[in-house]
Amino acid sequence: HPRGRRMKRETLIEELRDGVAVITLNRPERRNAFNNRLYDDTRAALAEARDDDRVHAVLITGAAGAFSAGQDIGEMGSGYAFGPFMDELSSFDKPLLAAVNGVAVGIGLTMLLHCDVVYVGESARLRAPFVSLGLVPEAGSSLLLPMVIGLQRAAEVLFTNEWINASRAVEI
Repeated sequence: HPRGRRMKRETLIEELRDGVAVITLNRPERRNAFNNRLYDDTRAALAEARDDDRVHAVLITGAAGAFSAGQDIGEMGSGYAFGPFMDELSSFDKPLLAAVNGVAVGIGLTMLLHCDVVYVGESARLRAPFVSLGLVPEAGSSLLLPMVIGLQRAAEVLFTNEWINASRAVEI
């Protein structure tokens, strides 16, 4: 197809449209929760987009009405692919955009802090569940979130474990 290409990875739908690589997280049965395969597939897709001269920007979104439900709790102890994924995401040097539909929880929220532009649909619901899980915030979120929304708002988001709807997300 002259406008783009479609690639096949187990957990992603990938397209190239007019210089924009669209990466769609695609584990609908788990609301696009990250397991090792999704971490690895997304890392590889970002690395290929970084090295592809046809790609001028990347847009990440989620399939089936969800951005990402976060870490797949069933695979929580086997997160070998998380580090390489975060290394690629945090060092990505082309414009990185996200289009959030439905839930963005945990890493689904944290990865938005590494994006240059984030769009939220009316269905978006974000949550930082770390306190309720007895975990510290991951992947630089305790540094990046205050930089983006301010210290007190970040504390509220990180300490309260409350859902943030689209209008509140835009407000803060």
